[in-house]
Amino acid sequence: MLKLDWNIIWTVVNLLILFFFLKKFLFKKVLNIMEQRRSMVEASFAEADNAKKQAEEIKEQYEENLKNADKEAASIIASAKERAAELHDKSVEQTRHETDKMIEEANRVISLEHEKALRNSKQEIACLAVAVASKIIADKADFADDAHELDAFIAEAGAEK
Repeated sequence: MLKLDWNIIWTVVNLLILFFFLKKFLFKKVLNIMEQRRSMVEASFAEADNAKKQAEEIKEQYEENLKNADKEAASIIASAKERAAELHDKSVEQTRHETDKMIEEANRVISLEHEKALRNSKQEIACLAVAVASKIIADKADFADDAHELDAFIAEAGAEK
């Protein structure tokens, strides 16, 4: 038969008493500490998730700002090209206008010089006519023929205009 040893019984009783004391005083505190740690870990995970969401939102905003910056840069470039084209057209038009003025002035100067040359030619012709007339008068004493020849010469010089 089985023999019970009192030491074993006392050991079992001591272990049971120790277990109840530990359960009553130690396990609750340890379980509370473990629960607090679990809560802290869950809070840390929740914080990490929130931080990740915020980082993603910031990344999306950054990408959107980058796209807007690209659009704005394209708009600025297009605007600059338009202004450059307008300035070019304006410069070309101004150059054309100045060239037209210069051509008009040159034509006016040419016309004045032409008129001056004609006046000088007429004066020279008149001087030559007077010189011819003087020679004729000196060579001939007949003023009637000379006057007739002088009038014909002047008429002929006037017709050449």
